[in-house]
Amino acid sequence: MTWLEIIAVGSLAVLIVYNLKTSLAVKKLRNKVNIAKAEKMAVTENEELVGVAADKKRWLLLGQVLFWLSVAMAFFASLIEVVYFLDLYTITSIYVNHLDEKVIKTINKA
Repeated sequence: MTWLEIIAVGSLAVLIVYNLKTSLAVKKLRNKVNIAKAEKMAVTENEELVGVAADKKRWLLLGQVLFWLSVAMAFFASLIEVVYFLDLYTITSIYVNHLDEKVIKTINKA
């Protein structure tokens, strides 16, 4: 393993830990609010939430593409390329968690 690969795997580990932290924070917020009912009502009424929902769909699609690209790269490419795409996938997951957190906080204000 080269130094570059060690750094890449280390950055992936840090990103995964941060993603887990944000996922748990979003889960705690969802447990505080009956989010399923509130989201259905509020998303159609609030234009800001409609925009966030559209952004979330785009980022989720990008995340899925990056994940499957990294899976395909696992068979044909080097470790550094696989880790690169997994890093990008993890970053999109973190951003989706932040969008979820924004939606929940906006609903809580309403």
